[in-house]
Amino acid sequence: MDFEIALRDKIRNEIMDSLNSIYCNFQEGNRISSQTMKLMQYFRDIIDRYHFIKYEGQKTEKEILQITDEFENLLTDENLSKMYERANFTEQELLYIKYVKLTHECRNYKNFNIGEKYAIIDILLRKIILKAFEQQDIEQIVKIMEEQLTQEDTKMQPTCNHFLELLSDKPYGEHLSQDFEQEIEKLVDRYFNDRINCGGYALKIDRCIFPLGRKKSFSQSVSTILDNYPFVQLLGDRKLADDEYLVIYRANKENTGHHFIRVDDDGVVREKDGNRAPKIFEGWSENLENCQEAIFAVKKEHQMFNYDELEQKKEGLNFNDTVVQTIENKSNNFFYHGHEFSLKKSSNEEVYVTSNGSIVANILTDGEEHLVEIAEGKEKYVENFSGSITPIIENGHLVNRSQFISQKNFDNDERQ
Repeated sequence: MDFEIALRDKIRNEIMDSLNSIYCNFQEGNRISSQTMKLMQYFRDIIDRYHFIKYEGQKTEKEILQITDEFENLLTDENLSKMYERANFTEQELLYIKYVKLTHECRNYKNFNIGEKYAIIDILLRKIILKAFEQQDIEQIVKIMEEQLTQEDTKMQPTCNHFLELLSDKPYGEHLSQDFEQEIEKLVDRYFNDRINCGGYALKIDRCIFPLGRKKSFSQSVSTILDNYPFVQLLGDRKLADDEYLVIYRANKENTGHHFIRVDDDGVVREKDGNRAPKIFEGWSENLENCQEAIFAVKKEHQMFNYDELEQKKEGLNFNDTVVQTIENKSNNFFYHGHEFSLKKSSNEEVYVTSNGSIVANILTDGEEHLVEIAEGKEKYVENFSGSITPIIENGHLVNRSQFISQKNFDNDERQ
């Protein structure tokens, strides 16, 4: 499964599900709501002008204005509510509703408070106009608006543009489908970049991963990753398997800066910096140069989604605390950073830790407190952050990736 494609598809489905939930409540009774007035803007003036032209010499000014009042009475929330309850929206109308809900933009207005209600009112306005006026009337109204656009009075232009489009054969935009898809993709990109940081991107899970904090060690940060994500192991000196890929992790001593980078099968090293878009790795930042580094082998097939949105559930231990925990649990064996260890006691009651047939640490204890001293030359084996091969990254490629597959040292000049 391609993680990035799958996550984008998941985010897209979440967005579409939210857009499919349409809510519109008309609460103003026999009054015209502020939303309707905003969308109507100066359209009342357009209707008045049309009626004055049509009934010139036939009706008084008061009678003409009364005709427009009767039209406006159709725009009350009570009437719009009844229309909405009976409405059977077309596919294009539903797309327009979703588009407005998605963009928070309707005609000439853009605000976070603008949602599907604006689009629904717009659709109902069009239905009211088409029902209230004959075709020849609408043609004359359109002509008045087109003439108005040639005038110097610019305050009417947004209204004219609005209703000229609303009364056209493309009432909700000439390129509504394309515009909708573009907005969806922009939002998918934004949510994708916000949802995962460098760790989520590298380990291919839909959440951010952070180090433990300033009071924790690099060992504990590594242990936390291993304990919470069982599909991640330290590579050490073993070979990279066909069903694994490499992830390299660094953090500074204060744990105030960290970064994960991912090595794909093509040898390209990819990264994601915070909520920015993924890119080819360009090099470690200044605060991570010459810092401790751990090399992980990550299973290609693993759980990628539905992780707890909060912090990691387990807080990893360093080697000392792991040994103490083993003693307190009255156990003799434990695993730490990919190696198995055993507690042993000598004939003179000295306690030590062994692994792979060698003593790796001594334990000093007064029976209540324990101090673990790693044997000289054994710290690298105990922590197992990396093996004997150093990653060589040039121009965004791990040029010695084949070494990690074969675990054979060869000259750095050899390239994959």
